[in-house]
Amino acid sequence: MAYSPNAPELGWRDFLFMARRKLLNLGGRFFPYLPIRLQCLRMAGVLLGRNVYIGEDLIISEILEDRHPHIIIGDRVAIAQRVTIVTASNPNYSHLSKFFEGIQGRVEIQDDAWVGAGAIILSNVTIGRGAIVAAGAVVAESVSEYTVVGGVPARIIRKIDVAVKPSLARSAHP
Repeated sequence: MAYSPNAPELGWRDFLFMARRKLLNLGGRFFPYLPIRLQCLRMAGVLLGRNVYIGEDLIISEILEDRHPHIIIGDRVAIAQRVTIVTASNPNYSHLSKFFEGIQGRVEIQDDAWVGAGAIILSNVTIGRGAIVAAGAVVAESVSEYTVVGGVPARIIRKIDVAVKPSLARSAHP
């Protein structure tokens, strides 16, 4: 959880909201049965499409007291194990907070995308339709549709030619 040191004092309702959200994120991270993991994430505020697979140990770094949805995951998305999604980060109580503001934004993973194990997706990033993020990649910039990226920071490896696989082009527009 990212914490905002400039946040106003929180009341009991805010505390209960944050505690509930944290517990639901933990359920979405560790529960061994996929449908319950997905339901926990939905209840925690993640917008999930249909037929989504999310592997165990999904780490979400966010400001818990923020009630707006910051993670949007489209239909037929596959997210492997130990992926980290960062929607907020800041220097907290460090003296660096005098020089740097916190970063907060959203992450969108569009339909038919595939995110490999251990990838890290930073805030204000969109993973395009049918894009593939290689295992261990750190994605700091948006990824175009039908593009394979990998590395630290993630760079384009190649484009996917959907004309070669007509079934991909058809499934992209149900």
